[in-house]
Amino acid sequence: HFDLDPPEEREFPTEMNLSVQEVLMEGIRHLDEFNRLRAHLPDPSNTRLMLDVPLKVRLRDLSPEDLDTLELALRYGPLSTALNRSTMSDLDTLEAIVRLMKAGYLRTKG
Repeated sequence: HFDLDPPEEREFPTEMNLSVQEVLMEGIRHLDEFNRLRAHLPDPSNTRLMLDVPLKVRLRDLSPEDLDTLELALRYGPLSTALNRSTMSDLDTLEAIVRLMKAGYLRTKG
Protein backbone atom coordinates (compact mmCIF):
# COMPACT_ATOMS: atom_id res chain seq x y z
CA HIS A 1 0.00 0.00 0.00
CA PHE A 2 1.14 3.54 -0.56
CA ASP A 3 -0.24 7.06 -0.32
CA LEU A 4 0.52 10.04 -2.49
CA ASP A 5 0.43 13.16 -0.35
CA PRO A 6 1.09 16.75 -1.32
CA PRO A 7 4.78 17.62 -1.08
CA GLU A 8 6.04 18.96 2.21
CA GLU A 9 9.25 20.76 3.02
CA ARG A 10 11.68 18.02 4.07
CA GLU A 11 15.31 17.18 3.60
CA PHE A 12 16.17 13.68 2.39
CA PRO A 13 19.61 12.07 2.74
CA THR A 14 19.56 10.94 -0.88
CA GLU A 15 17.53 12.31 -3.71
CA MET A 16 15.49 9.88 -5.77
CA ASN A 17 15.51 10.64 -9.49
CA LEU A 18 12.95 8.11 -10.66
CA SER A 19 9.61 8.51 -12.32
CA VAL A 20 6.44 7.33 -10.58
CA GLN A 21 6.27 4.47 -13.09
CA GLU A 22 9.83 3.39 -12.21
CA VAL A 23 9.05 3.48 -8.49
CA LEU A 24 5.90 1.40 -9.00
CA MET A 25 7.72 -1.14 -11.18
CA GLU A 26 10.49 -1.45 -8.57
CA GLY A 27 7.84 -1.95 -5.88
CA ILE A 28 6.20 -4.71 -7.91
CA ARG A 29 9.59 -6.36 -8.46
CA HIS A 30 10.24 -6.26 -4.69
CA LEU A 31 6.80 -7.75 -4.04
CA ASP A 32 7.44 -10.60 -6.50
CA GLU A 33 10.83 -11.35 -4.94
CA PHE A 34 9.36 -11.08 -1.44
CA ASN A 35 6.62 -13.60 -2.29
CA ARG A 36 9.17 -15.95 -3.89
CA LEU A 37 11.27 -15.91 -0.72
CA ARG A 38 8.28 -16.25 1.59
CA ALA A 39 7.44 -19.51 -0.15
CA HIS A 40 10.61 -20.93 1.47
CA LEU A 41 9.52 -19.89 4.98
CA PRO A 42 6.54 -20.68 7.19
CA ASP A 43 4.02 -17.97 8.13
CA PRO A 44 5.98 -14.97 9.51
CA SER A 45 3.35 -14.21 12.17
CA ASN A 46 3.94 -17.45 14.12
CA THR A 47 7.46 -18.47 13.10
CA ARG A 48 10.42 -18.04 15.43
CA LEU A 49 13.98 -17.79 14.18
CA MET A 50 16.49 -19.76 16.23
CA LEU A 51 20.21 -20.36 16.15
CA ASP A 52 20.89 -23.75 14.59
CA VAL A 53 22.97 -25.26 17.39
CA PRO A 54 25.47 -26.68 17.58
CA LEU A 55 26.88 -24.37 14.93
CA LYS A 56 28.78 -26.18 12.23
CA VAL A 57 29.84 -22.90 10.60
CA ARG A 58 31.96 -19.98 11.78
CA LEU A 59 30.40 -16.63 12.67
CA ARG A 60 33.43 -14.74 11.37
CA ASP A 61 32.60 -15.93 7.85
CA LEU A 62 29.43 -13.81 7.82
CA SER A 63 29.16 -10.48 6.03
CA PRO A 64 28.30 -7.48 8.25
CA GLU A 65 24.73 -7.47 6.86
CA ASP A 66 24.22 -11.17 7.54
CA LEU A 67 25.71 -10.79 11.02
CA ASP A 68 23.26 -7.93 11.71
CA THR A 69 20.40 -10.14 10.51
CA LEU A 70 21.57 -13.02 12.71
CA GLU A 71 21.63 -10.62 15.66
CA LEU A 72 18.06 -9.53 14.86
CA ALA A 73 16.94 -13.16 14.83
CA LEU A 74 18.59 -13.83 18.18
CA ARG A 75 17.26 -10.66 19.82
CA TYR A 76 13.68 -10.72 18.60
CA GLY A 77 12.90 -14.33 17.64
CA PRO A 78 9.66 -14.05 15.66
CA LEU A 79 10.27 -13.63 11.94
CA SER A 80 7.68 -10.83 11.74
CA THR A 81 9.45 -8.88 14.51
CA ALA A 82 12.86 -9.34 12.88
CA LEU A 83 11.42 -7.98 9.63
CA ASN A 84 9.91 -4.98 11.41
CA ARG A 85 13.07 -4.20 13.41
CA SER A 86 15.50 -4.51 10.51
CA THR A 87 16.96 -1.32 9.04
CA MET A 88 17.13 -3.11 5.68
CA SER A 89 14.13 -3.59 3.43
CA ASP A 90 11.92 -6.61 4.08
CA LEU A 91 13.21 -8.10 0.83
CA ASP A 92 16.88 -7.70 1.80
CA THR A 93 16.16 -9.02 5.31
CA LEU A 94 14.34 -12.09 3.98
CA GLU A 95 17.14 -12.75 1.51
CA ALA A 96 19.63 -12.64 4.39
CA ILE A 97 17.46 -14.94 6.54
CA VAL A 98 17.17 -17.49 3.73
CA ARG A 99 20.96 -17.30 3.20
CA LEU A 100 21.55 -17.84 6.93
CA MET A 101 19.19 -20.80 6.98
CA LYS A 102 20.79 -22.43 3.93
CA ALA A 103 24.26 -21.88 5.39
CA GLY A 104 23.30 -23.53 8.70
CA TYR A 105 23.18 -20.52 11.02
CA LEU A 106 19.41 -20.28 11.54
CA ARG A 107 16.43 -22.58 11.68
CA THR A 108 12.74 -21.89 12.17
CA LYS A 109 10.28 -23.12 14.74
CA GLY A 110 6.57 -22.63 14.41
